[in-house]
Amino acid sequence: IILPFLGVSVSMLLLVIHTVKIGFANTLEKGVRDQVENQAVLAVRDFKSRSSQLTMQAKLLSEEPEVIRAIEKKDTDILRQDILSLQTTFKLDLVKVVDARGDIVVELRDQWLTGKNSIDSAAINSALKGLEKSNFVSIDGKPQALLVGFAPIRNNNTIMGAVLVGYLVTDEQLQQINIDTNNQNYFAIFQSGELIATNFPELRSKAWSAPTPKKSTTKIDFERLSYIMQTVEMPEIGDSITLAVFNPMATAQQTQLTLSQRLDSFFWGGVILATIVGAE
Repeated sequence: IILPFLGVSVSMLLLVIHTVKIGFANTLEKGVRDQVENQAVLAVRDFKSRSSQLTMQAKLLSEEPEVIRAIEKKDTDILRQDILSLQTTFKLDLVKVVDARGDIVVELRDQWLTGKNSIDSAAINSALKGLEKSNFVSIDGKPQALLVGFAPIRNNNTIMGAVLVGYLVTDEQLQQINIDTNNQNYFAIFQSGELIATNFPELRSKAWSAPTPKKSTTKIDFERLSYIMQTVEMPEIGDSITLAVFNPMATAQQTQLTLSQRLDSFFWGGVILATIVGAE
């Protein structure tokens, strides 16, 4: 009697435990996927807000009568005083004013930008064509980027020059848009497929191309660790900009392992109990 009873009991236990393990694993993974999707939505909204503010700051500076007069008279001293006030007030890392040919009239940079080449010619050219927009500007040779806003300087409907303002996208700023401050999300920004900014340490040292944007999340393995990733395009912020959000699966996997170990203990306890009951 004991063997058939034990066989049925063990089979039922195995089925229940296997079902619970799979269900719990799927629930954990779905929770991470939902969080990554929500994080991507929040990140895009945050960047839109920041870019709109920068574009407005550039527009306000471009419309200042003193700035227009300084451009006309090529009075760099007055112009420098005006933009220095703006740079200090809004904590900008870069403020640049150019003439109609794109030549720099005045440029103020934060100290860390000294000697570094910001690839901003495309943004400047767009402003000189009359566009008021934002974009990401990469820094030559570094996986870092400036978020910038730009606007043309007009006088009687004639474009006399352009204004570009911006600041560095830092790890601290990326962390501020994290939904759960107790759980590390990583972000990567790509422009035309090239990594230009990230707070993901492993990505900084790797040649990693931008993944194809997908509506659903994707599970990937990177440096022997698993992550849930969501990629979204941000056409409102800049040209050919893709944002990738990564959430490590380590916490969920550790929770799953703990549950699995407890269920295994429950299984062996059930086997022992079934053996005792079947022997009576």
